[in-house]
Amino acid sequence: YQQEGGDYYSFKTLEECCQTWFIGDPHCVVMPSSSSDMFFPDHSRSQCGSKPFSDFQDGEELFTTLDECCDTKYPNDKANCCSVEGLGGCQTSGMLLYIPDWLNHKCESKDTAFVLESEEIFAYDSMSECCEKNYPYDGGAGCKTISS
Repeated sequence: YQQEGGDYYSFKTLEECCQTWFIGDPHCVVMPSSSSDMFFPDHSRSQCGSKPFSDFQDGEELFTTLDECCDTKYPNDKANCCSVEGLGGCQTSGMLLYIPDWLNHKCESKDTAFVLESEEIFAYDSMSECCEKNYPYDGGAGCKTISS
């Protein structure tokens, strides 16, 4: 069915159609070239791997970016998922937060892209604030920092 003018369901590109009628639908995408690398969940390692689009079987789960794969499949272990050698890693925000590591009496710096939702309540903007709030018995003076 086409409305007056005949353009209601007609689009020049697949992207235009997807954006108009299927926004947010991961299955309505422009198909990559057969040699384009796509990402897939590797449940044995809780990481994502990559392979050429042509190597995927029908129905096999695939993602266009490493970030998308890690965010969707391993959101509670994103740092591990993004650390696969040779894949270039995930996008970082460049902004750090500091999370207490109570077992080691330290504050750990984490890029905000890797801070878990459950850690946000304990996250601080500076190392000194993290140390002072979590190790008040020595004024935070004995608190050491570690980077992740």
